[in-house]
Amino acid sequence: LEKLLGSSFVRISKSALVNIRRISHVEASFNGTMELVMKNGVEEVITRSYRQQFKERLGV
Repeated sequence: LEKLLGSSFVRISKSALVNIRRISHVEASFNGTMELVMKNGVEEVITRSYRQQFKERLGV
């Protein structure tokens, strides 16, 4: 599925793929977790196992 969706999408957990263009902002908390907020208001947690891949795709 990831290959079909293309480079605009990135996996953030085993159960979630997000469109990079639809991310409003990303919030980092003091305990090391990261949460992203989509432009439509949906909030998702970026799991530890996908955090590094997410950062690399966004160039952070």
